[in-house]
Amino acid sequence: MRGYILVFIGVAVFATSLPLSSVAVAGFDGVTAGLGRALGGAICSGLTLLALRPALPKGRQWRHLAYCGVGTGFIFPTFTALGMTDVGANDGAVVIAILPLSTAIFARFVEPDRKLSPWFWTGSILACVLVAAFILRDGFGGFSWGYIYLLFSLLVGFSYAWSARVAREVPAWQVICWGSLMALPIQVLIFAFIWPWLDLEAGWQAWLGLGLGVIGPQWAGFFAFYAGLALVGGARGSLVQYSQPFLTFAFVAAIGMGTLDPQVLIYILAVLAALSLTRIGAK
Repeated sequence: MRGYILVFIGVAVFATSLPLSSVAVAGFDGVTAGLGRALGGAICSGLTLLALRPALPKGRQWRHLAYCGVGTGFIFPTFTALGMTDVGANDGAVVIAILPLSTAIFARFVEPDRKLSPWFWTGSILACVLVAAFILRDGFGGFSWGYIYLLFSLLVGFSYAWSARVAREVPAWQVICWGSLMALPIQVLIFAFIWPWLDLEAGWQAWLGLGLGVIGPQWAGFFAFYAGLALVGGARGSLVQYSQPFLTFAFVAAIGMGTLDPQVLIYILAVLAALSLTRIGAK
């Protein structure tokens, strides 16, 4: 149970990601907001490692941490920020609803020692469909290129799966810190190349959205998330991620960017019923 609680804490922090990205891209362009958030997370990670001076990772751990870093330090923040330039936070949650299934599929190959029954996949797919139905209950706003960017962001499931594996050997806070730091050279090179075209003129709201996006969903949220994944595994930990769209809707309503549909309780109960199927045959 402790592992699931830790994953939920991380997911609750991640639920602020899309709304904060929407606030940031209201003042910055998508590239500046996305890479700026990733760079900020790498800086926080580097300062943490410098202050605490943990032992260096060993052998293949470096490669596994690189897998973690490419997703969390580049793919997800960049493509979600690009997606949020023309997709609302609520509509963007449709794609994020698929993220748990993406994580589970990658984890099936990264952690083959953690056995999963057919009921696990039945319950997970059903939960995915129910979450998408909840988000689309008022209709679909229409296709835009933002959804393509958000679909690319789902590749972060690969990084989550590897993070769950390496977090068994390396403390969770070090996983995100080392992973983010390893992505820093790529981020700096990209920044150096596109610097003349960057849009750094923005109001305090955009800077606040960017800063909070760095501290929470880009950095600190992973401390709890990876610690939980190390205990329960990437696939089973992904089930908790089905709560993220609901938490995103709640956060959007809390900051005045939308309203919370009272039907949410019905959908939550339906998702919980679907997820209960994943326990059939579990060992």
